[in-house]
Amino acid sequence: MACYTTEQTLYFYETRRGLEPAETEQNAHLALTLSTQEEYDGETGQVAQTEVRVDYVWNPGRPRHRGDDEITVTWDSGRDTYAGSFVSEHRADGAQYDQTGRPGEAYQGRVAWSAPLDKAGLFAKELEGTARFVLLPKTPRVHSQTGQSIFVHYQHSVSSTPLLLGAAVVLGIAVWWGRRYLKKGRA
Repeated sequence: MACYTTEQTLYFYETRRGLEPAETEQNAHLALTLSTQEEYDGETGQVAQTEVRVDYVWNPGRPRHRGDDEITVTWDSGRDTYAGSFVSEHRADGAQYDQTGRPGEAYQGRVAWSAPLDKAGLFAKELEGTARFVLLPKTPRVHSQTGQSIFVHYQHSVSSTPLLLGAAVVLGIAVWWGRRYLKKGRA
C-alpha cells in the first residue's frame, strides 16, 4: 500500500468572545491540526481508505474558560462514507483523563464530538487531545492528489454556563489533496 499524507495547522488565541486567528505561532494559545492519510494500491491507484486525524493543543494555563468544546469534521458524502471506527483521547499534563470510542454525532458527511476541557480539573495546565477515524470510498476510485476536501471546525465554549452567554467562535481548516485551502468562519 502507498500513502498520501496532508497536514495543516492553524493557530488561535483566546478572547472573551471565543477564539481569533493568531498572527504567529508564538502569539497562539491553541494549535489545531488536521491530518489525512489516503491509503491506495501503488500499482492500480485504487483507494482503500482515508484516515482522518484531528489534534488540538492548548498552551499551558489555557484556556481560561473550560467547558465542552465541540469539534466537527465534514467531508464530501458523495465520495466517502464513515467507516464507524472512531477514537477520541484527551490528556491533561500528559495523563489521559477521557477517552471515547464513538463520536457524539455521526452522519454521512459529518462526525462531531466534544473536547471535555472541564473534566481535566481546575489546576490542569496542559490540555490536548486527538481524534481519529476512517473514511471509505463510496464507489471505487483511483487516488487523486486534487480530489477530496475535508473540513474541521473547533467551537470553543467561552463560559462554564454556555446557555447564559452562549458566544463561541467556530474555526475551520480545509485540506485538499495536493494543495491546501484555509477556511475561517464565525458562528
